[in-house]
Amino acid sequence: MPEESLGDAVFNVDYLFIQHYNNPSCQLGNFVDSFKSWSTNIAARTTSGTKVFAGFPGNSTAAGQGYATHDEMKKYITAVRGLPNFGGVMAWDAVHAAGNIASGKSFFQVMRDALS
Repeated sequence: MPEESLGDAVFNVDYLFIQHYNNPSCQLGNFVDSFKSWSTNIAARTTSGTKVFAGFPGNSTAAGQGYATHDEMKKYITAVRGLPNFGGVMAWDAVHAAGNIASGKSFFQVMRDALS
């Protein structure tokens, strides 16, 4: 953090989507600290008011590591949604997230609930 291959580009975009899975430094056990670190770093250096989005795999087969259950993902989002440059959430991929149903709600529905 930030992604070395992108250099200063991450400070010059409107939206930044961070993959918090399949990435050891951003794994879900460290999600809140990792996201806050990204948020703080981007906020201090952005030239365009960059909004930072949290990325989650849509189900346990969509990513090799780092899947968060519905309840875990909701807890993580609740912990970071108040940051000034928090932009929202994303899922990889939409088909997996829509089909991932627990307690009658899809992964997307729980994401939306976590944002309100």
